[in-house]
Amino acid sequence: MKIFFEKWLDDSTLPTHAKNLFAEAVLCYKNNANRAALLLSYIGFIEIIRKRLFESPKPSEVIENEWNAKLHLLLDDNIAEQTVFELLLRSDNKYFKLTNSIRNQIRYWRDRRNDCAHLKNNSISNSHVESFWTFLMDNINKIVVSGSEHNLLIKISHHFDETYAPLDADITPLVHEIPQSIEIPNFHAFLTSASEILLFRKMK
Repeated sequence: MKIFFEKWLDDSTLPTHAKNLFAEAVLCYKNNANRAALLLSYIGFIEIIRKRLFESPKPSEVIENEWNAKLHLLLDDNIAEQTVFELLLRSDNKYFKLTNSIRNQIRYWRDRRNDCAHLKNNSISNSHVESFWTFLMDNINKIVVSGSEHNLLIKISHHFDETYAPLDADITPLVHEIPQSIEIPNFHAFLTSASEILLFRKMK
């Protein structure tokens, strides 16, 4: 029988590598290997954010050289996790516009990840794993790279412009980008902007 997290994964559009890590985490969880389950889940979370950084345009407040340097660090598996963590916790919102609450939760789960990896005395139970999964389910769509929404609107505009794309081009890939590009509080405004683009293209 599938647990709640597996059902959520089935309906998600997360990167394949992250899904594979989560599948391993679920297997560990079902066998009471809670430290391994939480560690794999945290790594899966980092991989989601890492991929979003690779696939996103440069945020407007970040200079080109700095952006390229960060992407170079993300290519190195030995330091990618620390790089993602540092970018998530930056208070200047240049890379991610997050609430203090989300940043505090990320910091908390990083500490629990260290408990797992370094065999510290703090206990890790199945409730820790379930709580992290709940954090992930509640917040992963809020953690988007600054500027992702604007970039997606440009892609939508180009999709319906025959000078950029054929009239029968499949829009499914753009639809799949919505969860990782639009923060939930901005979703209504995004739909309004997308509708205006479609109306403008229809009138041309």
